[in-house]
Amino acid sequence: MAKPLSWYLDAAWRTVLAALPALARPDDAWAQAQLGAAEFELYRQLPAPERVHAVTVAQRLLRTEPRAASELVRAALLHDVGKLGTPGCSRMCFRRRALRPNRACWVWPGRVKRVCITWPTAPP
Repeated sequence: MAKPLSWYLDAAWRTVLAALPALARPDDAWAQAQLGAAEFELYRQLPAPERVHAVTVAQRLLRTEPRAASELVRAALLHDVGKLGTPGCSRMCFRRRALRPNRACWVWPGRVKRVCITWPTAPP
């Protein structure tokens, strides 16, 4: 069964946020209202792009199931905390390598996987 277009768009947006984390604007206030104090501290340890994703998942759950149990909403917000402290997993499981002012690369530790983005620079 093919994935819906929304899945691909969400995956593309998550990739952009992973590459440019400064663009990530998680709704931490909304998440804090859903979580207990200890849960929120755990949530805040996630990188901003992961927090955006967590809030998106929880809000989609509530759009689909408006009467979802609070435990389920909290689970949606915390579903990626297992990535925290994973050996070789730092800042979304990859490290950025700045090569030139107009190029950035990310290398996944322990894997032969590299993604580079190059953008045009203004002529001198």
